[in-house]
Formats: sequence, C-alpha cells, structure tokens
Amino acid sequence: MKLTKQSVPAGFLWGGAVAAHQVEGAYNVGGKGLSVADVMTAAGTHDERKIT
Repeated sequence: MKLTKQSVPAGFLWGGAVAAHQVEGAYNVGGKGLSVADVMTAAGTHDERKIT
C-alpha cells in the first residue's frame, strides 16, 4: 500500500508511542542504576504495590 497526501483522509491523526524501557534500555548498562520503576511490582487497583 502506498500512502500519498491525497489518499489520507482530511482530519486523520497519526499517533505513536514508546515505553520508557524501550528508550532508556536496561538498568545495568551505560552507567544507569536502579530506579523506583525497576523494583516496583505490578498491582491491581485495590492492591498495594510492593518494592522488591
């Protein structure tokens, strides 16, 4: 499929996103140390998160 300016509908919005770990890389390379996000567990909406 080839996109051209004429084939994209007026008002169409492009979007994109990345997660921090995709951009920043591993916690133990390049001089980076652990952050809070590296040691927090996932939790449900009614559960407390724990530092591991």
